[in-house]
Amino acid sequence: MKKILYLLLLVSFLGFAQEINPNHFVLTQNTGANMTIMFTSLADYAGGTIGAFYDLNENGQIDEGYIYNSAVFSECVGFEPITSNGQAGLALWGDDVSVNEKVGLGVGETPQFALLYQGEVVLFDLGDQFTGYATNGFSVANTISFSTDEQNSAPEILLTPPVIEFVNGETVDLSSALELWEIGVFIDADNTFDELSFSLTADENAISIDWDGSATSNPILAAVPGFYGSTQIQFCVSDFEETTCASNTVLVYETAPPNQMQVSADLFVEPENTGHNMTFGVNSSQMDAYARDTLGIFYDFDTDGELECIGMYEIVEGFFGFPIWGDDSSTDEVEGLLPGQVPTFAILSDGEVEVISPFPNFETYTDNGIHYLENFYKPIEYTLTAGWNMVGYVGSAQNNGIVNQINNSLTSGALIEETFQVIKNVSGQFWSPQFAQINEFTQGEGYMMYVSGEPSGLNFQSPSAYQHGIEYPLSAGWNMVAYTGDAFADNSIVSSVNGALGDGLQIEETFQVIKNVSGQFWSTQFAQISSFVPGEAYMMYNLVPSSLNFQRDPYIGMHAHGGIVFYVDETGKHGLVAAEEDLPELYPWGCVGNVIDGADGLSIGSGLQNTLDIVSDCDESLIAASIALSFEQHGYSDWYLPSFDELMEMFTTIGNAGEKGNVGLFKDEWYISSTEFENDPTNVWGNSFSESFPNAGGGHKGNLSNIRLIRNF
Repeated sequence: MKKILYLLLLVSFLGFAQEINPNHFVLTQNTGANMTIMFTSLADYAGGTIGAFYDLNENGQIDEGYIYNSAVFSECVGFEPITSNGQAGLALWGDDVSVNEKVGLGVGETPQFALLYQGEVVLFDLGDQFTGYATNGFSVANTISFSTDEQNSAPEILLTPPVIEFVNGETVDLSSALELWEIGVFIDADNTFDELSFSLTADENAISIDWDGSATSNPILAAVPGFYGSTQIQFCVSDFEETTCASNTVLVYETAPPNQMQVSADLFVEPENTGHNMTFGVNSSQMDAYARDTLGIFYDFDTDGELECIGMYEIVEGFFGFPIWGDDSSTDEVEGLLPGQVPTFAILSDGEVEVISPFPNFETYTDNGIHYLENFYKPIEYTLTAGWNMVGYVGSAQNNGIVNQINNSLTSGALIEETFQVIKNVSGQFWSPQFAQINEFTQGEGYMMYVSGEPSGLNFQSPSAYQHGIEYPLSAGWNMVAYTGDAFADNSIVSSVNGALGDGLQIEETFQVIKNVSGQFWSTQFAQISSFVPGEAYMMYNLVPSSLNFQRDPYIGMHAHGGIVFYVDETGKHGLVAAEEDLPELYPWGCVGNVIDGADGLSIGSGLQNTLDIVSDCDESLIAASIALSFEQHGYSDWYLPSFDELMEMFTTIGNAGEKGNVGLFKDEWYISSTEFENDPTNVWGNSFSESFPNAGGGHKGNLSNIRLIRNF
């Protein structure tokens, strides 16, 4: 079982470094007086920030800000990013003697210097390289000396991992003290590991600890029979002079942990305001399809075996946000999420509940934090049938064995031995109730599973949520590969595989045949199947060893979504693809002598509306716009003419002006866009895709021209 790090709430943390934290690094006010320090040797901290700080209001501490005459002043008296070559020119701001309040350094005063690097603050001084502040002065710092606090000899505990959660009857292996030391969970500046001692305690009425006290052995937690709810364990490190302790919350469940509990429609009830929350923001075009449905967030925070609603909102198109309610630590009862916990997300639509996984992944609850959903996925559930099934393992890479994974994933609640006679991999190695050659699944791999019991659903993602970025390495010859795309994915075999292959490979040069459990197949010559089923596995005969990642982020030149990606928007998930070939014939733009109302959009994103406007106002047939809207390829029928900017984007990314050359295989000829010259009845925007003589400009509407269609994804 995976060992759990178990340090959460710091009881003791000493040291001057706590007087300056990342929030102090705020650009100070311009006081009208300054000096410059040139730092020349900070290459190890490139990309970080250098700062200088002074207790201007003489209250004994460095403040993030204080108010004087209704203005907020910072006690950061110098702030400068460190360049890639490790240099920084730091302006130290001096006092403005024309105001009564001290707002900067006085002559001869020395601030506290600090580095902010990768979220950590490190103090340093300059020694005799800096002799004090002097207005219009200039100093060069070729070296820096890191500060130490001789009074801080206590051990320091640095890491705050998630809450420990398990079901009564299970055991949990914790990391040994040595393992925690080796990964930097705690440190001691004055002592070696062998000079430290350790203790681990818990409420004996709630938790039992099986541990011999050795620094190299792993403590094992178990719940006292009959106990479920919230408790704590405390880990202490001592150097025989001082002791530092940290407490970790432990939640014990009577039945299943929250991520395996079912969300039902009756759980969508308005949650209680606990006075503590974080914001959940949604800005996803995918969510627009659920407008007027309800998005809910759930967790079994009271460990009674049933989920509770901790956030709910009626979905609207565009951006919206709402609170996720956290626990009020001033009360004995747990009323909301604790730091480190991850809830379940679900949509209630027409009385049906759809569990979803947000993207980016929701990592942890944090008081006053913010999480933005840009996209979401549906956890993959595969429906088993009696007899042989070819099933993909789409669960976590950190799986806890075939038996546990199957038992946690069967939606019927049955056990593995009641459901399966045998499970085997592509090499013929197998698991059975009587004997097992394999004991763990490989993420992204497929398995033949013989169902001898009652068929059920199998959801490897119910314990772990939707798994992003699964990459499966292919070997020459036969591979059994899981299809890991979800219900929203482009499940076309050709488009999915082209998008999943790395290094610009395409399906026809990589695979000889792809077939399902029934023997139906796809090949370059003939295809009986044209789309994948989420969660199913497929036998694939590989000609070129590579890897498959069906959740690979789109990139310029990628063959996916029915074409070639030439534009990716700021989300990194959506954009535009060009058809792989020109239309087989040349077509005119049409309607010479008429100005088409609305068809003059130039920008990226306006091509579709231009195309619709042309067809709406132009009665001519066999023109580029009408051919575009009726075009179908690779299962897609939503193609249109590019706007001028979209046409030029193709030229500069996958055309002859692209970094990788003419990936789109454009001719060295004239191509037209959907963009009409403004108020011009004769000309439209276009471009010559010639490598030698590109020529963007106007072309006559009546000319027969090359057409390359595009679509959104």
